[in-house]
Amino acid sequence: MKLTVSLMARAVVDVARLQPGETYAELSEAATWLLQRSGLLKESRKFLSLVDRLWQKQEGVTHVKITTPGGEPEVFKKQLVSILETSLNRRCLMEEVKDPKIIGGLMLAVGDERFDCTLRTAMNELGSQLAAPVTIKS
Repeated sequence: MKLTVSLMARAVVDVARLQPGETYAELSEAATWLLQRSGLLKESRKFLSLVDRLWQKQEGVTHVKITTPGGEPEVFKKQLVSILETSLNRRCLMEEVKDPKIIGGLMLAVGDERFDCTLRTAMNELGSQLAAPVTIKS
């Protein structure tokens, strides 16, 4: 079996769950050394996020990322997290990103799923539909 960054991340999470917290630094050093020896050092940027995501998954936590043009009020974020936690029946960890390019609306990422409810995407889709050729039945 060929060693990949995702396999290494899974192994680190599985081993770390069985070890006391003091050994995490040694485990990280060993994983980094193995990635380097296997020629996967370029892909190591993904490694920490993969470990984090796998750890959260095993703990029953879902990562939620909300992208808005200028930030949303705390009340809205709390309501959104509450709705998602009720729907998914698991704890959600919210991350907020501000991106003025999306014009309006929001983009929601729950785990690996993406929900694009931005004004920019809606306008792009409308533009594509308006520019599409029209067939006329005679």
